Amino acid sequence: MAKRSREKLRRKSLQKKKAAVTPVRISLWEKHPDWMAMGILVILLFIFFAPVMLSNKTLLPPDSIASKGFSNFIKDALARGIYPLWNPYIFCGMPSFASLSSAPYVDIFEDVILGVIWLIERVISLPDFTRTFLYYVLFGGAVYLLLRSKKLTPGAALFSATAMVFMTQVVAYAAFGHITKLGTALFIPVIFLVLERLLEKRNLLFFCLMGLAVGLQLLRKHVQICFYTQLIIGIYFIYWAVITLKEKKKIGSVIHGAGLLIGALALGVLLSSVLNLSVREYAEYSIRGGGAAGGLDYGYATNWSFPPSEILTFFIPSFMGFGGGTYWGSMPFTDFPLYFGIVVFLLAGFALLLNRNRTTRFFAILACIVLVISFGRHFPVLYGPMFKYLPFFSKFRAPKMIHIVFEFSAVVLAGFGLQGILDLKEPRDDVTKKIRRYLLGFGGVIVVLMLILLVGKGAYLGWASRVEARAEAAYNRALADGFKALIFFGIAAGAIYMTLRKKQQRRFLPFLLAGLVFIDFWMVNKNFVNPKPKAEENAYFSETEAVEYMKARAEKDYFRILPVQDSRSPNWYMYHFIQCAWGYQGAKLKIFQDLADAFGMSNPPNNFFTKYLKVEGGRYVLKQPEEISPREAQLHQTFLKLTNVRYILCPYNLPDTTLRSVAAPESRGQSGVFEFKDFAPRVFFPKEVRAVQGKEAILGFMTSGRFDPLNTAIIEERLPSGIIPSESNRAEIVAYDLHRIEIEADVHTPSLMVLSEMYYPAGWKVFVDGREDKIYKTDYALRSVLLQPGSHRVEFVFKPRMFTTGLYITIGTFVLLVAGVIVGLGIERKKRKTQRRDDENQSA
Repeated sequence: MAKRSREKLRRKSLQKKKAAVTPVRISLWEKHPDWMAMGILVILLFIFFAPVMLSNKTLLPPDSIASKGFSNFIKDALARGIYPLWNPYIFCGMPSFASLSSAPYVDIFEDVILGVIWLIERVISLPDFTRTFLYYVLFGGAVYLLLRSKKLTPGAALFSATAMVFMTQVVAYAAFGHITKLGTALFIPVIFLVLERLLEKRNLLFFCLMGLAVGLQLLRKHVQICFYTQLIIGIYFIYWAVITLKEKKKIGSVIHGAGLLIGALALGVLLSSVLNLSVREYAEYSIRGGGAAGGLDYGYATNWSFPPSEILTFFIPSFMGFGGGTYWGSMPFTDFPLYFGIVVFLLAGFALLLNRNRTTRFFAILACIVLVISFGRHFPVLYGPMFKYLPFFSKFRAPKMIHIVFEFSAVVLAGFGLQGILDLKEPRDDVTKKIRRYLLGFGGVIVVLMLILLVGKGAYLGWASRVEARAEAAYNRALADGFKALIFFGIAAGAIYMTLRKKQQRRFLPFLLAGLVFIDFWMVNKNFVNPKPKAEENAYFSETEAVEYMKARAEKDYFRILPVQDSRSPNWYMYHFIQCAWGYQGAKLKIFQDLADAFGMSNPPNNFFTKYLKVEGGRYVLKQPEEISPREAQLHQTFLKLTNVRYILCPYNLPDTTLRSVAAPESRGQSGVFEFKDFAPRVFFPKEVRAVQGKEAILGFMTSGRFDPLNTAIIEERLPSGIIPSESNRAEIVAYDLHRIEIEADVHTPSLMVLSEMYYPAGWKVFVDGREDKIYKTDYALRSVLLQPGSHRVEFVFKPRMFTTGLYITIGTFVLLVAGVIVGLGIERKKRKTQRRDDENQSA
């Protein structure tokens, strides 16, 4: 017995010696967890976007096509040494820079990204999708950094970063060409991280970093997401102030924090001056700010309000149909559900169950607030007062867009929920009961929804009857998603349960759940991510015979076109430098929209065409010319004259005696070209002038049937002298460019020369024989100048003062903030050295 004991002691002694000399094996993950986590994220993104990263494919969604229409216009202007501020190719002319449709080299952050890509491409070729891919990496990296700063483990932070970048709405940014939204949204976690540090540290470094972060986001050109970020800042400050005072800290801390925050936000706004001074000035004239209440119409603004009933899609993404043809909810043109993952939803609840702290409470409050805001017109108790009283809020549409904040809150909560599970080493019985009840309750909701689908198929098909023949497809998809939700919930709940029961190592749980969320989102996102061969993009913009015909005519004269029932976006023609009386842009001039509405042309591609249609035998057919409403035809023809439209593009043979076919369509479905016989030139001299004041009175007379722009000009003030009509007056455009229109006029009597270009006083000036003169607002939306007898050289010049002023302010603020960051880093480094020296002296 004693011999065995001695042998055991000897073995233990040898094992200890061996352990002492044998190095401990450290895995690569343990050695470099952050780098490894980011590497995994990059690999997952690369796998998902492989078709556009490795193959000769591209994402070519409708909005992307519309934005690509601007590319030639911008490239051509820059190549000629012109920075494009005005766009003459859509809506009869509108600001391009101030409307955010083209603002090259203003976004400092993007310019740095493009510079890095340019340098790499000196060595190797990169796909076009590289910039977007980097945005996803940076978005995930920002979320990861935020959660690591909150002391979450690399695994939990990686889970949240993965969930954020593969979130359905976030992937849709690339799939539908909303790259600006993606680039703006990725600043949200960065700004929140710096905001916390600023209110905690209250020093120069974070003051300047906050100003830089806010300013750089504002320069990203998506004002609505920037506004939502400011909303986060405001809500967090109130939350922080209440907590600070509750902890019985001095009110001076709150006042100091408020002062620094306001100052940093002010510097951020100043940094963005080059863009936002022009945008703010334009807002007064656009549909976003030119309304009677200084913003959008409430009905228009609340389109795409998120219905509370669609909360069910948080569990089963296709419960309301997936999108497109199967969607039967109340949001028009919906292509995908606002799904943020069953596993994310599950873990977010665990944050409030196991990991309640200041951060999780704030994000739970934030998530609830923004979810209710997203209800829009479905919850006017909150949205109505915000729309009426909250500054700038009424300038934004589509309340559902705020879901990016809800989703960000959800992934942060999910990260904390996962960390709470990982930290639960020996759960008490009461905690175990709470977890069990939560899992049963969460799973019970999914089971109930599944029972509704299984038992109530008839009721579901009744709800989905709006999509008629596709209701069955919607039901089948919802049922499939319901089974998937049950399976994914079962796997996640089982993995959590096994981890808590110590039947699975805790370190594996984050990777298993991250993989699960990746697969979940992949299965949803594949339904709308549709890479196409890159050759299709070039083929899409290839010239047609109609384009060739109009280009040949454009060399001799100035005119506009109006696409009607055309398969292409109106911006498609801008790609070919053909000016259009319509377009695709979310912030057109208000006067143009008013004019179009008054003449029954609020949506010309449809409104112009429908007057030719009638129902016969249960289907639409073209009317005979004598069947067309004379009143409607007269209004539309007057609109065409006002807007200098010479050619109508349409795939149908329109029964209209005022139109003649000049170019047949190349093939079935393609548009032919019809010339408007009563075409009015770009520059003309009306025979009489009427002074009328007030929008209703002006548009009322113009649509009365007694108005012809070639005969009568409507101005809103009296001329200093009268005009005398003369058939001998002549005017010719001798030079036409983005910012300068030169006209040679030979006038025999005092005359008003009208130019069919949009009136925009915040930049356009007129010079007659080198001397500045007055531009008169004419026919509600056009411009004119009074000329005395003689030969004149008239120059219309676009030179908005706010652009130059903003540029100087931005440069000065950027230099100031960068200098502040450098000085702040020096101060903090000096503080750390002093602290280290004091610690060493104390230990000595």
